[in-house]
Amino acid sequence: MVRSLSAALLAVVLTALPTFAFNEPDGYKEYKWGMPSRDVRQKTLIFDDKIGEIKVSAWLRFLPVGPVMPDSKLAGATLEFASNVYPILKITFVERYGPPTVARTESLKTKGGMEVVNEILRWEGDQSIVELKRYGASILRGGAIISTREWENERGRDVMDKAKRAAGDL
Repeated sequence: MVRSLSAALLAVVLTALPTFAFNEPDGYKEYKWGMPSRDVRQKTLIFDDKIGEIKVSAWLRFLPVGPVMPDSKLAGATLEFASNVYPILKITFVERYGPPTVARTESLKTKGGMEVVNEILRWEGDQSIVELKRYGASILRGGAIISTREWENERGRDVMDKAKRAAGDL
């Protein structure tokens, strides 16, 4: 009896695993992770782009974090868009990457006192991370980051280093 229950539970778990799979990106559009900055056709690192019919502003991100040199390697893209198109991008991202591995909300209050709920969807894989937010720097603009795990880790270290240096100015 216990053996058959264990086997049944194992079968349920194994069939459920594919639903948590994340279709990891290997770059942003035609730009592949690891591509040297000198080979990037887009010569401005900030440019207007489209996802379907939706206009976005895109920033390419390189490693190492800091000034981009000819041998810097492409490791991510940051996108900004009008927050009113978030529902369409949410469907688009789920279609492309699968169900998010993490979904959460956070309450925000604008300078004018308006309260909103920000939805944040995140896909975490072995090599890549994708994050989509309804609201970014303001309630008028949403954002997304599509990057390698390495870029996110290095960016986190860079932020902590800057914070430690700034603390010395207090």
